[in-house]
Amino acid sequence: MTSFLSKLRKRKRLLEPFRTLHYRLWQISGISGIRGIRPEVRQLLDIARRSPAEGFATAPGGPKILFFTFRSWNTHTVADVLTAHALRLRGADVRVFTCGGRLPVCDVTSHILAPPMPCNTCAPFVTSTVAALRLPCYESKDFITADERTEILRRVMALSPEEYESFEFEGLPIGRLVRASLQWFLLTGSPADDAEAREIYRSFLVSGATIARVAGRLLESFKPDRLVLLNGIFFAERIAIEHARRRGIPFITHEGGFMPDTQVFMRDGFAPHHDVSEFWPDYASRPLTATEARLLDAFLAERTSGKRDVSRYYPTIESDAEAIRRELGLDRDRPIVTVFTNVDWDTATFAARSAFANMEHWLQHTIRYFAGRPQDQLIIRIHPAEVRLPFLEPRQSVTTMVRRHFPELPPNVRLIDPTSSLSSYTLMSMSALGLVYTSTTGMEMALRGKPVVVAGRSYYSGKGFTFDAASPEHFEELIERALSTNLTNEQVELARRYAFLFFFRHHIPFPLTTTSTGSRIRFNFDSLDELRPGNVPFLDLVCDGILQERPFLYDGEFTDQP
Repeated sequence: MTSFLSKLRKRKRLLEPFRTLHYRLWQISGISGIRGIRPEVRQLLDIARRSPAEGFATAPGGPKILFFTFRSWNTHTVADVLTAHALRLRGADVRVFTCGGRLPVCDVTSHILAPPMPCNTCAPFVTSTVAALRLPCYESKDFITADERTEILRRVMALSPEEYESFEFEGLPIGRLVRASLQWFLLTGSPADDAEAREIYRSFLVSGATIARVAGRLLESFKPDRLVLLNGIFFAERIAIEHARRRGIPFITHEGGFMPDTQVFMRDGFAPHHDVSEFWPDYASRPLTATEARLLDAFLAERTSGKRDVSRYYPTIESDAEAIRRELGLDRDRPIVTVFTNVDWDTATFAARSAFANMEHWLQHTIRYFAGRPQDQLIIRIHPAEVRLPFLEPRQSVTTMVRRHFPELPPNVRLIDPTSSLSSYTLMSMSALGLVYTSTTGMEMALRGKPVVVAGRSYYSGKGFTFDAASPEHFEELIERALSTNLTNEQVELARRYAFLFFFRHHIPFPLTTTSTGSRIRFNFDSLDELRPGNVPFLDLVCDGILQERPFLYDGEFTDQP
């Protein structure tokens, strides 16, 4: 994989002049070749032609909904325009805002493939998809002049690197609001203070200030009753949210779920935080029905066996405990403690600080602590996404983090490479204790009756079945306590109730489309009339949540077919 990425970076450098030329051609002529690249647009146009013309009309006086569809991640773009049209069929006045291109940098891709940014394919895809359903669309250029862009560039270029983080524009802390996107673009939770990072940070300040100017004017112009955005943590959406908060405009964020073709939503919060605290007291006291228990067990069995979303990380799996023991040289008579890491660029780790400043500090502290506990065996299972997701290789791998502090590991510590086929689920079963930053494996261990110490702010923290650390000293105290105890039956049952709430009620199926392995989209309907009220229950749930502020949660009964 490392060799492949090295070749890719070399190819990027060789192709950069051609991509820059193509970008300039697009700026002048609008030619992008988008229809040959993305078949979703053609499919949507075909569906639109088969649909009744009256479905495209906007009823006057309806609630005003603004979709902030900033970039061309196709599954999110398609979900946005279909949901927007469904809201229009329910009487809403729906508009879409998109970037339109010409920012110096954004987070549509990572540093592995950019710059130059792929504006010449990104912008046309979004605008073409929106146009296919004849939705009114705004672009950045509608709200800012060339002179204003030049002035923003001048102001940012006058900053010293020491001033980047404190930079403000339009009264907003742009230097802080773009940090998550900077980290994602550089694929690291801790950007280095080097020339490349400083240059990218400066470019994000220009992009952020541009969006701050544009978003303020956009909201003043349309005055939406609701704002709908992806994720909420990335810079453009984060800046728009701050403008919405100033004006008292409610906002809804959404994100793709853990399982294919599902979505999660959050009202006035960030969808990737998966905060279901509002609903947890009720569901914590509600026993699972027999059907719900069967569905949960079947779902967990599929994850354990390598089906569901796990298969993209593990092409083959070694699940035999004895084989794992032999490969790692483990002592049968000493307790095993397993660390399950996050990917360093994962937005789930951003602002997830609790006991430690970041994941690297947590790993360093953990290894040093267990170096003084030779009676235990520590295994660090590095997340396979470090090498299994194309073009998203972290700039700083967990191996690099660990070796920086420990060129030689303590004798009782084992590091499992992200390419390894050793089953994480077998490791859970073999372990006396699990340690996580925010990883979902923490909840999965609790479901197996294993104690877990959580070092970051995970979405399942504080629900009654994990040990949640508040400081490094508290982290050590909890390890001592957890190694001498087991989860009670009541705690395991709590974990099961939470897992069902999380996976089956919080995650909302989006049955209008199916996404293939290659991220191509198949539409599961023939006419846009099928998006009308009463035809797709889960679409009704989402639209009612946006229009009527109903919970984004499925509260109905389940059958044995999930």
